[in-house]
Amino acid sequence: ELRLGQITGVAEEGMVQTDYPSINLVSIPTEGHSLWEEVLTDRIDGTLMGSISIPIYIELGDGNLKAVPEDCLSAPLFGSEWGNAVAEGDPILGFVETTIDALKDNGEWDELIEYWYQPDILRMGIDAPTSSSGRPAGVPAPGESAVVDRIYENGVLRGGCAPTPPHCMVDPDTNEWIGLGPETGKKLASAMGVEYETVGVGWDAIVAGLPSGQFDVVVTGLTYRPERDEVVDFTILGQYGFCVLARAD
Repeated sequence: ELRLGQITGVAEEGMVQTDYPSINLVSIPTEGHSLWEEVLTDRIDGTLMGSISIPIYIELGDGNLKAVPEDCLSAPLFGSEWGNAVAEGDPILGFVETTIDALKDNGEWDELIEYWYQPDILRMGIDAPTSSSGRPAGVPAPGESAVVDRIYENGVLRGGCAPTPPHCMVDPDTNEWIGLGPETGKKLASAMGVEYETVGVGWDAIVAGLPSGQFDVVVTGLTYRPERDEVVDFTILGQYGFCVLARAD
């Protein structure tokens, strides 16, 4: 019987449960576990993951892992949308979307994608410049957004990160969060004129952390799922496919 492993709380876990109920799903806690290592040690036969991450893990597996299908990047099993997320109904959504649209227009977004979407997952982050204090155009006015008011009161924007290369990962040399997610958070904080802080959580807490105020914006690449959309508001940033990472033998 096929054993397909997924980190507890990730969207892929829900996809397997809903779309492939006959598969033996092995739910693996976030802390202390890497799915590619679980595949190599034969605890699981494979894991469903976004095609953009597949080359990273194949390189980490030193030739002992493969993608299913082999042409995963050009022909994934199926596709989905991903993006960041904010508390449902909060006006900060418009500011996040406008800021990222500006990054796309001036080319900075493409630079971030090109930098982080490659197998070298131990790259250090790109420092974002710090802007002057105050509320720039596009930022909700005082009293309009509970999240924005909290950010300015604390002087820091907190981005929620759950481990998923190349969006969020911990540099083993510095123990700091790096990746596309923290860099996006730095850009948002810079545009607001505040500091930035990454809050690391497990996948089983990444959605619940928004309404509870644990962090202000989910900067992890969050896969869109209807049940998540009932709790948070998404900023759709792109699409990607899903494939299975399995042992090469």
